[in-house]
Amino acid sequence: RPARPDTATILDLDETFSPLKGCAPSGNWLRLGHCREAKWKANSIESPTGEKYVTRISADTTPDNSEDRYKEDSMEVLIDGLRVLEFKNNARKYKCYVPSAPISTPLTTMTIKASSKKERGAVHMTLTQITIYFSDDGNVDIADFLPGPACLVCV
Repeated sequence: RPARPDTATILDLDETFSPLKGCAPSGNWLRLGHCREAKWKANSIESPTGEKYVTRISADTTPDNSEDRYKEDSMEVLIDGLRVLEFKNNARKYKCYVPSAPISTPLTTMTIKASSKKERGAVHMTLTQITIYFSDDGNVDIADFLPGPACLVCV
């Protein structure tokens, strides 16, 4: 039988991630708030429809628009300790990670780390969305990327 197209799941950041250090999630986004460092963790992320592999992960961030923002603020997405995405507070970013080999589900841990040299919460970037793409066979079909934001240029 032909493989189904990938299934995309947008994570509810507030319900999926628990604070390990620093500030708690604030609504359905992650932001440093009045902290210099924060770390959020999600355990055992599974496909809601039973697919066996993760074929790619995408994330979207929004910078603070203040002229006072510290452009070197950063956020990282880690899967089982491996950094797969990194963002700086210098522009709105959509990034995608396609692993060299499919990752079996469930994902053991996904960690988000954020850091800044400033504590003023009004000048920090925001992680607004994480989408995980699941597949039955682990293959990435170019047709699975359309429609939607391009995930062809990966980091």
